[in-house]
Amino acid sequence: MFRLYCPEDSLTVSSTPASIARYLNSKGFVWRWGQKFQALTVCRVLADRTYVGGDVFLRRRLLSVERVVVAAPAIVDRYTFERAQCLGAE
Repeated sequence: MFRLYCPEDSLTVSSTPASIARYLNSKGFVWRWGQKFQALTVCRVLADRTYVGGDVFLRRRLLSVERVVVAAPAIVDRYTFERAQCLGAE
């Protein structure tokens, strides 16, 4: 998905989230619980820091805030992830 959105060579045009969703659906890939991909789903995946090795978020409780670190193996390099964030901001 990241390779389709952020091609490695500058000659290849990047795909839109909607076209990536159509491509994944045409290949038979499914999202959680067997749902088809949509553009919003693709955007959420492209913005999810877990794919670069983890994320940090705050868990708010009644009287406290806890910092939670989620560790995961990186399956997308940071450079590609950051490029996806820049493209998404345009």
